Amino acid sequence: GPTRELVQQIEKECEKLLPGTGLNSFAVFGGNNYADQKLALQQKQTDILAATPGRLQDLFKDGRVSLEFVQYLVFDEADKMLDMGFEKPITQIVTTLDLPEKTKRITAMFSATYPPKIRNMAKDFLRPYNRLMVGHIGSTVENIDQV
Repeated sequence: GPTRELVQQIEKECEKLLPGTGLNSFAVFGGNNYADQKLALQQKQTDILAATPGRLQDLFKDGRVSLEFVQYLVFDEADKMLDMGFEKPITQIVTTLDLPEKTKRITAMFSATYPPKIRNMAKDFLRPYNRLMVGHIGSTVENIDQV
């Protein structure tokens, strides 16, 4: 996710969904003690890692995270990541870290908009993909009152 807040929200949802599955999740993001995050990652198996791009790169460079066995890679709010200048880190994560090639993993991108940059990322990072649109572009939601 692009922000600490979104990564924390993802982790909170994982905590609700994972009990009884035997899976563990963990969130890493900037603005939090890096040493504590590294230590916590060493102390438990992490099946689902929610991370901001920069913190993920830091952990990889320090040898604390391997992406070698990633089966699912998800970019949430991909359009916001690009707006915030994360295009280069995202590209580095997908192309230079030890991720399995795109034909050996499932990659999902979620985006509120579908500008050319997102379309290009989808072509580059996803195997042949499907685009799913919910709602209508530019439409308003009828059950929300403006106050």
